[in-house]
Amino acid sequence: MSRKGARGYKGAQGYKGARGFSRAFVGAVAVAIVLAAAARAQPPYDVKAHYVKGELFIPMRDGVKLFTIVYTPRDATKTYPLLMTRTAYGIATYGADA
Repeated sequence: MSRKGARGYKGAQGYKGARGFSRAFVGAVAVAIVLAAAARAQPPYDVKAHYVKGELFIPMRDGVKLFTIVYTPRDATKTYPLLMTRTAYGIATYGADA
C-alpha cells in the first residue's frame, strides 16, 4: 500500500487544521487583550454610592462579641440575597467613613 493510500495520511499539504488552529488561537489572544484593556478602562465601583455601611458587635453563644461590618443596599425597592464572609485575618479598614 502506498503512503497516499494509508488511512489518515493526506500529505504535507493536506493538513489545514494546524493553520486553522493557529488562526483561532491568535484570534482568541487578540480578543482576550481587547477585553482586558476594556476591563481596565472601567471606573472603580463606588461602594459608598450603592451601600450603607454599619458596624456592630454580634454576640456569640460563648459570650464573645465579634466585630462585624454590614453593607446594606441603598436601593430598598427590591430584595437582595444575603452574602456572609468570615475571615480570620480581620477587616482592613475600620471607621464609619472607611
